[in-house]
Amino acid sequence: MNFPKDIRYTSEHEWIRVEGDEAYVGITDYAQSELGEIVFIDVPTVGETVGQGEVFGSVEAVKTVSDLNMPVTGEVLELNEELDAAPELVNNDPYGKGWIIKISVKDASELDSLMEAPPREVPSFYTIHRTPYTVHRTPLPLPLGFLCLLLFLLYANMIDACNVLVMNSLNII
Repeated sequence: MNFPKDIRYTSEHEWIRVEGDEAYVGITDYAQSELGEIVFIDVPTVGETVGQGEVFGSVEAVKTVSDLNMPVTGEVLELNEELDAAPELVNNDPYGKGWIIKISVKDASELDSLMEAPPREVPSFYTIHRTPYTVHRTPLPLPLGFLCLLLFLLYANMIDACNVLVMNSLNII
């Protein structure tokens, strides 16, 4: 996947690229690939100041709708007008023409709380159950060989326990 280095990332897969006192905000390549084909972007907050982590809009894909969270506190200056006619720009060029909003940054120190690299994908020993922008980690089942060994040991201990019970009841021990 594509990860530009001149931007900061949230753990929810939004990004921000600061240019002076203004910044562009969008979703990561990973987020758009997980959402699938994006069909609509809704940003009712144009002209409003939105706090860090608060919802500023939503992105609608073919099968889901997900909230968009503000990476830093700022006033939403404009929505990318090209997305009205071509929301697939978010899928095709998430860090370029697929930016979602332009904001005026209110507190530049909040940028320090963001990641310089995008959130990592979940390690391979976890399965992913996704709701948009939320990862629920569930350990994969143990390898079959380990399960067989575990069952054998349990069975062997059960046989030993049964033998002890029989010998005790017959007063052989």
